[in-house]
Amino acid sequence: MAQGARFSTSLACNLLKSNGNAAVSVRHGSWWSHVEMGPPDAILGVTEAFKRDQNPKKINLGVGAYRDDNGKPFVLPSVLKAEENLRSKGLDKEYSPISGSPEFCKHTINLALGDDNQVVPNGLNSTVQGISGTGSLCIGANFLSHFFPGRKEIYLPTPSWGNHTPLFKLAGLTVKQYKYYDPKTCGLDFQGVLDDISKIPEKSIILLHACAHNPTGVDPKPEQWAELSQLIKKKNLFPFFDMAYQGFASGDVLKDSLAVRLFIKEGHHIALAQSFAKNMGLYGERVGAFTLVNGDKDEAARTLSQIKILIRPMYSNPPINGARIVTEILGNPELKKQWLVDVKGMADRIISVRTTLRDNLKKNGSTRDWSHITDQIGMFCFTGLKAPEVERLTKEFSIYLTKDGRISMAGVTSKNVEYLAHAIHEVTNVFSNVQFHRTKLQVQSILKQSRNFRRIRNPEETVRSPFANVEVQHSGPTNGSKIWKGIIFATAFSGATYVGATIFEYERIRANTFKGYKNFYWSSKATVIGWRAQTRDWWSNLSEGERMWYFICFANVLVFLAWRIPKWQPIMIKYFSTNPASSVTCLPMVLSMFSHYNLWHLAANMYVLHSFSGAAVSYLGREHFLAVYLSSGVISSMFSNTYKILLNRHGFSLGASGAIMGILAFICTQFPDTKLNIILLPQLTFSAGAAIKSIIAFDTAGCVMGWQFFDHAAHLGGAFFGM
Repeated sequence: MAQGARFSTSLACNLLKSNGNAAVSVRHGSWWSHVEMGPPDAILGVTEAFKRDQNPKKINLGVGAYRDDNGKPFVLPSVLKAEENLRSKGLDKEYSPISGSPEFCKHTINLALGDDNQVVPNGLNSTVQGISGTGSLCIGANFLSHFFPGRKEIYLPTPSWGNHTPLFKLAGLTVKQYKYYDPKTCGLDFQGVLDDISKIPEKSIILLHACAHNPTGVDPKPEQWAELSQLIKKKNLFPFFDMAYQGFASGDVLKDSLAVRLFIKEGHHIALAQSFAKNMGLYGERVGAFTLVNGDKDEAARTLSQIKILIRPMYSNPPINGARIVTEILGNPELKKQWLVDVKGMADRIISVRTTLRDNLKKNGSTRDWSHITDQIGMFCFTGLKAPEVERLTKEFSIYLTKDGRISMAGVTSKNVEYLAHAIHEVTNVFSNVQFHRTKLQVQSILKQSRNFRRIRNPEETVRSPFANVEVQHSGPTNGSKIWKGIIFATAFSGATYVGATIFEYERIRANTFKGYKNFYWSSKATVIGWRAQTRDWWSNLSEGERMWYFICFANVLVFLAWRIPKWQPIMIKYFSTNPASSVTCLPMVLSMFSHYNLWHLAANMYVLHSFSGAAVSYLGREHFLAVYLSSGVISSMFSNTYKILLNRHGFSLGASGAIMGILAFICTQFPDTKLNIILLPQLTFSAGAAIKSIIAFDTAGCVMGWQFFDHAAHLGGAFFGM
C-alpha cells in the first residue's frame, strides 16, 4: 500500500512536469476572456477614493449609513437591549420558513399600516421577509414580472435610487420615468408629476418613495399625496411603494407612513417594500419585508404561495438574526418605546445638522438660496451642486460625494459642518478668488457702542480684525439635551461658588485672629522702598470693592489682549465665547464673561462694574460678591443659549454684561430709592428701582421682538439671578 501510494504520487508529479505547458495553454483559453471590466459602483467608488485621501479634513458624504456626531457607526440602544434579550433565550439556528418568521411579518406590516388597520385582521396581505430593501424590491419585481396582468412597465421618478433601474430590468420589467425633481428650485415639480402620470398608460406600475425620497430628500405634502392617490386610481395604475426610511425621515413612524396608509384607506391594492437598515441601524443584518395587499383572503393565499415559489431558488430561506431583533423590538412594548426614542434621536440630528449647514452657508456670505437644505428630509440632500462644483469640492477640499451633488447628511457633524459650508461657499461663489472671512458676533453690552461701528473703506482693514479668520467648530444638534446640560452646569457652578465663598469668608475671619503674628511677620521684613512701597501703600488704601474691581478688570484686560493674538483665536472663540451650536457647552459659560469685542465694549462694562462694585462688596463681602458675579455670568449664558435653542438661532455671545447685570440688579433691588444718573447727563436723575425695571422691560422687548444687537436674554438671566 505504501509503495503503491509513493508510485502514484511520483507518477502525478511527473505528469504535472511534463504537461506544464499544456496546463498554461488551458488557462490562456479561459472561458471568460471575453468578459469586460465593469464600471465601479458610484457610491463604493467615492468611499474608496475617500480612504486613499491623506487630508485630515477629508469628509465622506457618499455613504448611505447613519453616523453619530463623531462620525462613528451607531448601534441603537434598543437594538443592544434586544440582542441581550435574545442571548438569554438560548435560541437555535434552525432554518427560517421560506417566507420568514410569521411573527416578524405580522409586526412589520402592522408598523407600516398601523395597529388599527383592517388589512391584517382580514387576511388581505401577503407578507414575506426579504433581504433588506433591495431583496424585498427584487421579490416584488420578480412577482410583477411573472404575474402582473397589465403592462410589464414600471415608471420611476426622475431621479430615483440608483439600484431601482437595474433590479427592475433584471427582473424583466421595462423601466420608464416620470418627472419629479425640479433642479431650478431643488424641490418637487408637482405639476410635472401630475402631467407625466396623466400620460402613463393604464394598467402600468408606478414606483413611489413613501418618504425621504432617495436621492433628493423631496417629498410631496399630505394634500399632494391625496391628489396623487386620486390620479393614480383614475388612471388604474398599480402603486409600488418603497419605504426604506419609516421613522428615520421625520422622527415619527406614523407621519412617515402617511402615504402608504392613505392609499390603503382609499382602496388601492399596493405592493410595499420595507427595510430596517436605516431606522434600526441593521445594515449588515439585511432585514426587510415585501407585502402585497390583495382583494380577499383567498387571493392573498394564492399570491403568497407563488411568492414563496419565486423565493425558493433565489435564496431559499431568509436569515434569522435580523428578523429576531426586529421582532423582539416591535413585540416588546418597552423596547418599542425605546426604539421610537432612538429613531427620533437619529432623525433629529439629521434635521438639526441641515439647519446648521444652511446657517453656516449664510455666515460665510453665500447669497444663494439654501432653503432647500432644510426643506428636504431624510438622510440625503440634493444640494443642487453642478458636476464641476462637485469636482472642485473633491480636488480642493477633499470632500467626497456623488457627481449629481447628493450628500449624505449623516456624514455631516458638528466638527466638520463649518468646513463643509466654507468649501461649498467657495466652489459656488462667483467671487471665490476673493477671500472674505467674516464671523458674526452677538455682543453683550449695557451701553450701545454704535460709534465704534463704521463702514470700512479699505477692505484690507478687515485683516486686522481679531475675529476675521477664526474657524469655529459646531456640534450639530442644539436640542433639549443642550438646554439641560446648561441648566445643570449653571446650577452646580452657582452652588459651588456660594459654598466656596462661605468657606473662604470663614477662613479670612479666622485668619484675622492672627493679626498680631502677621504684623510681626511684616515688621521683620526688610524695609520696602521706591515704587514697590508706593504700590503697596496705594493697594492698602483701596477699598475692598475697588480691589475686587481691579482683579476683575485685570482678568478682562488679559483676555482682551489674548483675543488679539492670531494663533490663539481658534482657542479663544471656542472657549471664551458661548454658542449653543458649539461642541463645548460648559466652560465657555464661565470664560465668555471675560471676553469683549472691542475696547469700547470693555470700557463700558468695566465702568458700570466700577460704579456698583463698591456698594455690592460692602453689603455682601468680597467672597459672596465674587460668587454673585460669577454665578450671574454663568446663569446669563444659560439664558442666552436656551433662548437661542428654543428659537433655533445661532451666533456667538460674549461679554461681562450678564455678570454685571446681576450686580446691578442686586443693588437696585436692595436700594430701590437710591438716585442714579448717567455720566454724560448728570442733570438727569432717576431711582435705582426705576432703572432696573426699565432695563428689564427693554431686554424683554428685545427678546420678544428678536432684536439681535444686544444679547437681551443674557441680560435678563443675569438680572433675574441678581434680584
